[in-house]
Amino acid sequence: MRASNTTPSLVVRFEGETEEILMRIQDQFRQLILEIKPEIALPF
Repeated sequence: MRASNTTPSLVVRFEGETEEILMRIQDQFRQLILEIKPEIALPF
């Protein structure tokens, strides 16, 4: 996660060795963010 250089937003990139692992990482990250701010709309 990093601050965008061109827009007022955060940039998040995910990598996984397989599509299944990638989805698992995204789901875990999504759950953590939603614990902090449940009303946020996430683009993934």
